[in-house]
Amino acid sequence: MKRNLFLAVFLAIFASMLVGCGGGGGSSNPVGNNIVNSSNADSNFIRANIGSPVVKRKFSFAKNSCSIIQKFRAGIHAAAARIRLELLSDSNNEDITMTINSMMVKSVTGQKYTFNEQAEVQLNGNSLSALLAQKELPEGKYNYIEFKVDSASIMENGEEYGVHIPFDKLRLTGNFELKDGYETTLTILFSHKLIINAQKQYSRALELQYFSARIVYLAAKAAYEDHPNVVNKGLMDIAKAAMDSAKKAMSNKYTLVPTVKLGCKLTPIPIPQVTDGDVTGVVTSLVDGTPLSNITISLEGLNNSTVTDANGKFTFTNVPAGTYNLVASNNDYIDTNCNVEINAGQVSTVEMKLNPALIYSNVGETGWFSEFYPLADINGTFGEVGLETPIRIDFVSMAFTKAEIKFNAKLHVNGSSRFNAFLATDQQVSAEGQIGSWWAGNTCNRGINLGNFLATSDDGYNYTIDITEQLKANPSNIYYFAAENLDIVDIKLSDIQITVYYK
Repeated sequence: MKRNLFLAVFLAIFASMLVGCGGGGGSSNPVGNNIVNSSNADSNFIRANIGSPVVKRKFSFAKNSCSIIQKFRAGIHAAAARIRLELLSDSNNEDITMTINSMMVKSVTGQKYTFNEQAEVQLNGNSLSALLAQKELPEGKYNYIEFKVDSASIMENGEEYGVHIPFDKLRLTGNFELKDGYETTLTILFSHKLIINAQKQYSRALELQYFSARIVYLAAKAAYEDHPNVVNKGLMDIAKAAMDSAKKAMSNKYTLVPTVKLGCKLTPIPIPQVTDGDVTGVVTSLVDGTPLSNITISLEGLNNSTVTDANGKFTFTNVPAGTYNLVASNNDYIDTNCNVEINAGQVSTVEMKLNPALIYSNVGETGWFSEFYPLADINGTFGEVGLETPIRIDFVSMAFTKAEIKFNAKLHVNGSSRFNAFLATDQQVSAEGQIGSWWAGNTCNRGINLGNFLATSDDGYNYTIDITEQLKANPSNIYYFAAENLDIVDIKLSDIQITVYYK
């Protein structure tokens, strides 16, 4: 009783001071949609900067998008390049067998690719070619192949003779190219392959090399044993290697000194006979690019569907060749589809971007406000909040359904009180006070009038207002909601949120 008496006295004293840019309270409650002309705006309006300015985003809420990239399956045209040797016949067709422990292929840029693998190959057979064909190398241009040889021999009249390979390496030089999906055939012609090691001069030279190396070896060994901290063991190792090389050469009847002519031709790798292809893809949000899980993906025309995983990915394998309508659907997003051509032996990679079916703004609320009531959080006729959506709303290119704003209106004392509500894409109220994300003031530049409403005590009154036409005429990613308190007692608006529906 005392509180109501106080309010009555207070109202009587200050009634003449009540002013506002929207007029006094009325008895009607037309929840209408009309635009207040700029001529009705307060002449003393001064725009205020509230907190950090909101930058309107350049991103437009465009249609769902879908892109497709097609590549051959691994092992078909996307197979790694392969090398094959083709040995051309000549007057010397000796059957030389070599034990190889490694091979190295070098590109024209100097990049080396080494393969450590022991194998026994014949120069006049296909085993060396088969060894090369097993090695996968990146496409590019090359000019050098080297085989490290442990030993070599030749069969002659039923007898096996050793063959000396200079430096224990077989080198093939010449320019050739490797290309994915192709087999590179290197044509090799060996001329004057073998030199008989029967000459006395050659044998004496080897003997001299052997004994010279042995003398150096024994001297280095003795010196090292007497003075291990002074004499370098490396000299002993070098002499031992020279001695072994000479001894090995002395046991060989022949030395291989090839003159090599190297040619190159590219041959497409045969494509396996396949009649189906694969589809793989990822689904992301058009708003922020995050992967979307649990999106149902269907191939129309086939009784086949799947859902995206936690990374937004999906896969269909062994799909018969043809053109299909790929559909992505989920209750929270706008359905989208695209035509996918499935080619035999190919993988179609699809990237789909979906728009959400519902767009929500942030949730705003004011504190208690009125122009004179002493218990107000901020004194002012108008209270305002900013409502930001994650993207700029576009109503032209989308399957737009409707838009609405919801809010709860509460009165500080028992009973009810009236207020007007306004919506704009720019700040309306000139702030005289601010708490957090809302502010209040006595001057404003009113936007769209959403109508006249009641604020009630206790739990307040919940409103849902259709603002479809208002937002269509004013696409933005930020909207300002302002309320004009038409009474002396505080009101508070909470749970204020804009929702845009697209299906």
